[in-house]
Amino acid sequence: MRTVLYRLGRSCHRHGRAVLGLWLAFLVLAGTGAVWTSGSVDGVLHLRPGHSAGAALTGPALPGTGSAQAADLIRQRRSASDAVAQAGDAATASFVLRLGARGDDGATLADPRHRAAVDRTLTELREIPQVTRVGDPLGDAVPGDTRQAARSGLAGESGLAGDGRSAYALVTFSVTSPDLATGTRDALIAAARPARDAGITVDITGPAAEQWSQPPSAVLTGLLALAVVLAVVLAVAAASAATSGSTAALALLPAVGAALLAGLVSVVVGGFAARQAVVWAGFDIAAVAPALAVGLVTTLGFTVLVTVRFRQEVASGHRGAEAAGHTLRTTGADVAVAGLIMMITPVTLAVTRVPMLTVLGLATAGSVALAVCVALTLPIAVLGAVRVNDTGGEPAAAPSGTRGEPETPRPQGTRGSQGTRGSQSTRGPQGTRRPQGARTVTWRPVRALLLGLAVLGVVALPVADLRPGPLDHSITAASDGILRGAGDQLSMVFGPGFTGPLLLVIDTAGAPDPERAVQQIRGTVGGMRDVALATEPRLGDDLATVTVVPLSGPGDPATAELLRDIRGRAAGLAATTGARLTVGGRTAIDIDVAQRLTDTLPLCLALAVGLTAAALALALRGLPAALAVTLGSLFSLVGTSGAAVALLQWGWLAGPLGIGRQGPVAAVLPVVAVGLLVGLTAGHGVFMVSRMRETVARAADPRTAVTIGYREGAPTAAAVTAVAVVVLTALALPADPLLRPVGILLAFGLLLDVGVVRLVLLPAALRLLGRSAWWLPTTAAMRPRTGRAGRAGTSPPVAAQLPQTPPLAAPDAAAPDAASPASSANSPEPAPDESGAAGSAAASGPPATPEDQPGELVHH
Repeated sequence: MRTVLYRLGRSCHRHGRAVLGLWLAFLVLAGTGAVWTSGSVDGVLHLRPGHSAGAALTGPALPGTGSAQAADLIRQRRSASDAVAQAGDAATASFVLRLGARGDDGATLADPRHRAAVDRTLTELREIPQVTRVGDPLGDAVPGDTRQAARSGLAGESGLAGDGRSAYALVTFSVTSPDLATGTRDALIAAARPARDAGITVDITGPAAEQWSQPPSAVLTGLLALAVVLAVVLAVAAASAATSGSTAALALLPAVGAALLAGLVSVVVGGFAARQAVVWAGFDIAAVAPALAVGLVTTLGFTVLVTVRFRQEVASGHRGAEAAGHTLRTTGADVAVAGLIMMITPVTLAVTRVPMLTVLGLATAGSVALAVCVALTLPIAVLGAVRVNDTGGEPAAAPSGTRGEPETPRPQGTRGSQGTRGSQSTRGPQGTRRPQGARTVTWRPVRALLLGLAVLGVVALPVADLRPGPLDHSITAASDGILRGAGDQLSMVFGPGFTGPLLLVIDTAGAPDPERAVQQIRGTVGGMRDVALATEPRLGDDLATVTVVPLSGPGDPATAELLRDIRGRAAGLAATTGARLTVGGRTAIDIDVAQRLTDTLPLCLALAVGLTAAALALALRGLPAALAVTLGSLFSLVGTSGAAVALLQWGWLAGPLGIGRQGPVAAVLPVVAVGLLVGLTAGHGVFMVSRMRETVARAADPRTAVTIGYREGAPTAAAVTAVAVVVLTALALPADPLLRPVGILLAFGLLLDVGVVRLVLLPAALRLLGRSAWWLPTTAAMRPRTGRAGRAGTSPPVAAQLPQTPPLAAPDAAAPDAASPASSANSPEPAPDESGAAGSAAASGPPATPEDQPGELVHH
């Protein structure tokens, strides 16, 4: 693979303008296609009501669940519109009308002035397209109306509190949330205006009122784009300063331009492809927004790594196409491995058998695949198109690790003196300049390891209180106030279970006395301990439905326990009454989705961790090192789960982060974290460990190689993570019940990973493992490499005597000198066997003598 990447790098650099033109053509075609399929530029980002990621997750009932059986039974026996409404699939909106604090002479909603305003609001609601029923809390003959003077209220289509100052009306549509017409949410807000003008507070909630918030304003979009640009600039500058030693603005301009252009290609091309795929699957672009964010993060990070490595190759003496070839042969191989890992882990989301998560996993894998293709070709093409560091171009920067003195090229066959500081590939342990971070982490590994584990333990401590549950659709607050605590008002006035009723679906086809059977089932369920109310049944077509109001809210574990108890009694009731009982409705669907996600989480985790560890072991050629990276990803996942508990269950920093309500952690969040965060952390961890693995071929002491690799890789890792955090934070901007927590937790997980795992725990562990970190349980991996037969000096150098030395791991040692003809961009490309022979000859030499510097590679 490295030979193929070497040739790809040389070809992309030589034909830079052609490759760049091809990507620009893809960019223009994708942008034109997006506008053409959407009808306008604004339509590209337009999102309809109900098309939120949260609504997509808990859409139709999952096949094989009890709620799906209830929904199928309703569809078979009832009319189309009634079936959609009762099966739990219909879009609904809940209107909560209430007067202010007492002080207006005991006024109620039944007063003529207030009642006229409420009637005008209900009339406008009935005129909204696709609305089939609107509950009338002040009417006398409303289907399903079971008012009570107490706080229990109504579990139907409308309700009036005992004091007459609070009321509830349910708006039911004839279609599901994804099929709502454009402008439905705005029509709901407009319909509430007459009541608000009369001094009535109107709060609205429900799937029809939910919407992934409108695209950010022009000012916010500009600020976000500026933040991404600044993050990329700082990332390139920091990484270049740590490797090639140059931070001149003119020198950084091509690298920054390549990264930004790659990000633009990822957003436009990947967004267009994802939109077409998810719309065909029946979802909206909001459902795969995390996949697009991961794709953008991966593209920017990989491009920065490739451009920085290219500058380092130039600083070490290579020019033009030769530098590009060496870049892809080293960092390009790491990009391919990291991309493979980041494509494997999201696909494990398919084992949940939840359609939205399956689409999200496949879209993430596709976005990462596009990112790998872009990173391996576009930055090299841009640098080749502008002839950066080619013949007659920008001069090479000072090699990393020097004190500013110019590098004097050495003729082939000579050896640098012992006291001379050479380039990176010839610097031994005595020439290593340890930065402060390396001195703390790699030269005091036990202290660093204990400190990192202590920090992770504190962050992960809340995991012990993790309570997974259904997704709460009202945890976020919209900017216009439409979701301003309507669910809380319903709970306060009518009871916590009013917002999460269960629907009993009773098949009376086999019952000898249908009415008696239904009443017996209603009485049995209504007398259960956690039931507040069971409404009168609705009979017809050998089917009856009864609404059950629990004493607990929809996210309370007691509601899920009540659902299991009712289903557990279904068999006994069927034997005594002859009627078959199933339980459905929106709350039952949410609980069934959460239960399936909780049950499949261990399998997702095992698959993701196992496949990641196997890929890392083969890529890093060291089983302990691969296990260290995998354990680091697990530590980051556990710490992120602890942060989720503190944020969502305990309410820490919930207000500033836009989380309006506290409750159980949505069961989907740990699953999404396994699919996305494990891949991100393990994929990015490949680069630092691979850097350390590469330095093993240049240093006699593997522990010193860890220090050198840490010094070279730490600034780049921190810079790439900063870019990722800026991009992932944008997911938290919309008031979506799923995207906001996902964006916050992914950004926190990457910060925790780079700050504690990758920069503290991982280097310290590899330092302690030493030579054994690169052990593989295979005979071939432990066989030392030798030079080709027939060449002078076939004994391996000191670095080759280390176990599992990767082939072509030291690009500077395997490449011809800058003065050789092969380094010219116009020279013929070497054949694979010739390249391998050159690498073996460069890496081979006479046996090490006492006067040689430890770990020094000598050219002959």
